[in-house]
Amino acid sequence: MKRLATRVWVECFLYPTEDEEKVEKALQAIAGDLPIRREEYQSFHGPVFWMLRAETGKQSEIRRVIENIVLGLPDPELQELRESIQERIDPEGILHVRIDKQEASKGNVVLGKGGDVIKVRIKLAAYPATRENMIRSAEELFS
Repeated sequence: MKRLATRVWVECFLYPTEDEEKVEKALQAIAGDLPIRREEYQSFHGPVFWMLRAETGKQSEIRRVIENIVLGLPDPELQELRESIQERIDPEGILHVRIDKQEASKGNVVLGKGGDVIKVRIKLAAYPATRENMIRSAEELFS
């Protein structure tokens, strides 16, 4: 199988007002069995919050994360993702997908429109590393 991505990161914030189990469940809806790291941050206004992050460079695990998105998204949302691929790729060749964290905690995969999201970043493999090749790789990932 052609290598279309080299790394994937799945991350979200856990705030003191949120149920930790629900947030971890939401993250696992996308990250699957990847180990989750927790980083603590201090807010400017006082409360502590955490970044929950899972990442991998293993092809089988990258495929599983992408499958969780593709198989979980309703058809209209998957079509929206496919149609917006070009806008989601940054100059470093990273594809950005935002998943609604509240919906994911209920077991639903829905594209995120607001700020309370699970961020998925996929480092695309494209040789040579041109924008056109990155777009082709991303389109193939989500075809």
